[in-house]
Amino acid sequence: MNIQPLDPDLAATFGHDARSGVLVAGVVEGTPASDAGLRPGDIILDIEGRQTDTPAGLARRVADFTPDTEVTIDFLRDGDVLSRVVRLGTRPGAGGSAVATTPAANAGPRLGLELAPLDDASREEASLNTRDGLFVRGVLADGPAAAAGIEPGDAILQIDGTSVTSLESFRAALEATGTGERVRLLVERAGMTRFVVVRTGD
Repeated sequence: MNIQPLDPDLAATFGHDARSGVLVAGVVEGTPASDAGLRPGDIILDIEGRQTDTPAGLARRVADFTPDTEVTIDFLRDGDVLSRVVRLGTRPGAGGSAVATTPAANAGPRLGLELAPLDDASREEASLNTRDGLFVRGVLADGPAAAAGIEPGDAILQIDGTSVTSLESFRAALEATGTGERVRLLVERAGMTRFVVVRTGD
């Protein structure tokens, strides 16, 4: 399971106004999180009744239990608090990063992005796992996407919960947002997914 901190801007895009919780950004098939039904966009609130606010805190809390222990996780999904019993396994390691400065824009000029369909060559070059989504070929150095930490080699998987499988679907999803509004993107980098919030430009 890939998790990330939940800041107020990101929380607001999920309709969550609390300052607590850790965001699930990715779930690998066949893992305890997947078996328990967790999915990207869930906000983990506590484990066995103890609140968790950061990925590091969640990792420490999980480390309190031995593998194969069953624990109850409370999480927020679409405004509802749900509970699942998870049989813990071992925690996977974290992924790496890249460097971003390429100036360009085509399908996503309001975000400062140059995007292309995701093919096998770009997938292999950037060590991406996804079979869908769009490949980030370039990022405008002073654009909204760069400010949000998006880099060349990333893949854009979703906009505000809507999957983007083509440049046309990306444009359509982006056109549904107004100037200066926040959009939530699900991004993969080198096999690790995370959510970012980008404020759209003109």
